[in-house]
Amino acid sequence: MQVSVLGCYGSASIEKEGSIHKRYHSSCFQVNETTIIDAGSISGSLSISEMAKLRTIFLSHAHLDHIHSLPFVAESLFGKIKQPIVIASTEEVLVALKEHIFNNEIWPDFTAIPNKSHPILRYKTIKPGVPVITEGLKITAISVNHIVPAVGYLVEDRLSAFVYSGDTYQTEEIWDRASRLKSLKAAFIESTFPNRMSALALVSQHLTPALTYQEFLKIKKEDIPLYLYHMKVPYLDEIKKDVKDMPGKKGRLLKDGLFLKF
Repeated sequence: MQVSVLGCYGSASIEKEGSIHKRYHSSCFQVNETTIIDAGSISGSLSISEMAKLRTIFLSHAHLDHIHSLPFVAESLFGKIKQPIVIASTEEVLVALKEHIFNNEIWPDFTAIPNKSHPILRYKTIKPGVPVITEGLKITAISVNHIVPAVGYLVEDRLSAFVYSGDTYQTEEIWDRASRLKSLKAAFIESTFPNRMSALALVSQHLTPALTYQEFLKIKKEDIPLYLYHMKVPYLDEIKKDVKDMPGKKGRLLKDGLFLKF
């Protein structure tokens, strides 16, 4: 299984680092060539020909930093694909997309363009705990703790698996399910704010590096790598220090453009 980190930050921004301007992309992970987990930066990272190979985009929740490239993917692929790209998520997330994004006011409804028989996008409702089989992958949504309805994902193929937390605060079920996967090779767990902002993490239902580590321990597989993502860019230096000081297992902060193979 191959995972390309198209975006791993909790916001999209450009920051000046010395004489270089660096772009930070929001959460978006490509699994093999055809599957995406969260859509924060598809159109800013893939070419039109690469986007045309996509078959399914799984969304963890409806916050903007996880969906905002979807309208531009749909627009870019008009007239370029013969079968629709499937947007898969829970009913609450898909309702939000229908009512607030692809509503013919904010953006055209690409589930009916060019027509309802041959659209650019197609919605697929998934239920937490019920696996979806697509392109050689078994993907299972698991409900997590966030301020809006949200899920994380267990992603498996014949040889390996990883767990993706989505946006969450402290939770239980996803770690219990992940701990039972014999082929688990990695944990991707959000870490949004530095440790000193734990009160804000609680209110916004996010994690800090210290909390992320506590969640990781619940998997009971400390030999697998821990990858942290969804860092808020203004606090990135603090988060890096907190991760460096992390006890026991040393987590790794993801960077845009990384390529991982399990």
